[in-house]
Amino acid sequence: MPPAPPRSVLACRPTTYTLRYAINPWMLDQQIDAGQARTQFDVLVRTYEHIGLQIDYIEQDPKLPDMVFTANAGLIHDRTFIPSNFRYPERAPEAQLFADHFRAGGFRIESLAPEYLFEGAGDAI
Repeated sequence: MPPAPPRSVLACRPTTYTLRYAINPWMLDQQIDAGQARTQFDVLVRTYEHIGLQIDYIEQDPKLPDMVFTANAGLIHDRTFIPSNFRYPERAPEAQLFADHFRAGGFRIESLAPEYLFEGAGDAI
């Protein structure tokens, strides 16, 4: 039997989304249009709501612009959250914020050993 579709998604408003560093080729020599980022976020949220998903918001830390990429936060199975072990130090502080968020929501937190790099849903596919 296939897994049930998600009932909720984690979202982080791009309130302070900027490019301060380049940790992948898509970030090189790019500029952020903050207004367009907010518009795209709002359209995505409305689409999720339209199809019946509940939105779980996490506040963006102003020092962590990549928090908006919430699929990288970690992996959820049942009521257990496995936070990411980010490759790049620029993103590493996000892991604790995401773990704290899910812990406050009643999730059990299971961390991987630090030597295992893991960056969320994309790595789990």
